[in-house]
Amino acid sequence: MMLLLFSGAIPAQKLSDSAFASLITCGPGNDFYTTFGHTALRICDSARKTDIVFNYGTFDFNTPHFYLKFSRGILQYQLSISHFNSFMAEYVYEGRAVSEQRLLLTQEELERLYDALMENYLPKNRYYPYDFFIDNCATRVRDQIESALVGRHFYRSECGDDNLSFRQLLHPPMEQKLEWWKFGIDLVLGARCDRKATTLQYMFLPEHLMVQSDTGRFEGTLQPLAEPPHQMLPERREELSDSFPPDIVLWAVLLVYGILSLSELLKKRTTCIGKVADTLLYTATSLLSLLIVFLWFFTAHYCTKWNLNLLWANPLFICMLFRRKRSGIAIPLILYICCGISLFILLFQWPQAIPMAALPLMFTLMLRLYVSGIRNRVS
Repeated sequence: MMLLLFSGAIPAQKLSDSAFASLITCGPGNDFYTTFGHTALRICDSARKTDIVFNYGTFDFNTPHFYLKFSRGILQYQLSISHFNSFMAEYVYEGRAVSEQRLLLTQEELERLYDALMENYLPKNRYYPYDFFIDNCATRVRDQIESALVGRHFYRSECGDDNLSFRQLLHPPMEQKLEWWKFGIDLVLGARCDRKATTLQYMFLPEHLMVQSDTGRFEGTLQPLAEPPHQMLPERREELSDSFPPDIVLWAVLLVYGILSLSELLKKRTTCIGKVADTLLYTATSLLSLLIVFLWFFTAHYCTKWNLNLLWANPLFICMLFRRKRSGIAIPLILYICCGISLFILLFQWPQAIPMAALPLMFTLMLRLYVSGIRNRVS
């Protein structure tokens, strides 16, 4: 959520009575990895001339095998410390909004929070296995605040009937501007992402952590955890343009393949254009299937497991690429049935939500499998 690395050491010290802690919430940027914002903690003590930001969203680009570890979900993120002015300068440069909420902590709780953060910053403690949904910059901040409270608890984990799933929580920041990213993410996220998130789990997104810290109340009181957010920086970034909906593109692809298939059925033979079109279609589907397999079985990502898109984006399409002339009826039939099951899942959005933009892709695959079956029977 924020890629800033600061290696300077800040000595631990006792805070004065004028010190305060605040929740810093940063708005989205124009790069995709900044779409969901960022969370950090500020500790300010004017009497001690201390004004620093604790940031759990950093990592080291010089880590050995960086990209492999990142793709497998085993890259170690770390807590870093930066001076407040340096932290803000990054967001001024990017034109991103920044809001601050002072935490309503007692002096004892403030000291506990500061001590815990400094203990967490020790080299042996600062690294952690990042997970976007369950262990990220926002959830780390939430947990540190909760652990600092004395004799009271703020964050609750109930799950109401109107609670959204992880997938549904991801959609709003990507609407209109990042439709292709939204489609791609929906393809690689599995069924775990469609469970209802608890109110505690909502706070993996910085915006929800900010809102709940202001609107929630300590049990049996009317006291919130934090003051209402105060905007320190307005958003000045260049507005992203609306993206062209993938649904329209993929329905157009289905129309093209439909015309091609009708032509081949009338001619009772495969055309060169048909062979090239099938190669492109099966190659794209095979590559998607391999990506889903990799993310499911060979990574530590929590929400890419049990991905039922693997039914229609099936690795068996690799066989259709290399054995089309002698594939027989078995493999096309299996793939046809798998696509049919996927259509059923898409219709009921259970046990996994399959994006509606995948519907024309399924129809296209089933159409070409049908034409392939006809050709095999004719030959």
